[in-house]
Amino acid sequence: ITFYDDIFSVNKKRVIELCDAIVAAGLHKKCSFAVQTRADNLYEEILPAMQRANFKNIGLGMETGVERIAREVKKDQTV
Repeated sequence: ITFYDDIFSVNKKRVIELCDAIVAAGLHKKCSFAVQTRADNLYEEILPAMQRANFKNIGLGMETGVERIAREVKKDQTV
């Protein structure tokens, strides 16, 4: 099961509660989980809970390193 959510890990408490619920329901024994989220919202404190819940993959979205492309996609950033 994959979660595609840019703000999945923003609320650390919510992630830990979700992982605890997955374990309590025994879902971690029946399937594995993955998440696609932003690198700047991934916190070390949630990783042990995600491991217990059988999260096998964490995909991280990265911004471009090319300022011209950032402007084209209207990202408010500079390189």
